[in-house]
Amino acid sequence: MPMAAPDRGLPRLIDFVRCEGPSAQSLLEEWLAPVYLADRSHEALAARHRLQPGELIVCRSGHLFTRQSVVFHAPESDLHGVISRQRKSSICASN
Repeated sequence: MPMAAPDRGLPRLIDFVRCEGPSAQSLLEEWLAPVYLADRSHEALAARHRLQPGELIVCRSGHLFTRQSVVFHAPESDLHGVISRQRKSSICASN
């Protein structure tokens, strides 16, 4: 059974995640209990003052918000993927 969460005015991530095994579900509930969801960044910014230490909000674009900080998500460009694969292949070739 999911832990009772204080009302932060946002849905909790754990309410959207299920696992077959009860022990794994219990672990997921512990890990994801402090994570809330927002559709847009401005919603997360407006709600972050209600967070307690250790809680965070993640929005659809992948940005993470705490009471004191924002971590911006920037998806890798196609160029980064090409460079990463080239780097891996050159490391493997030199071994």
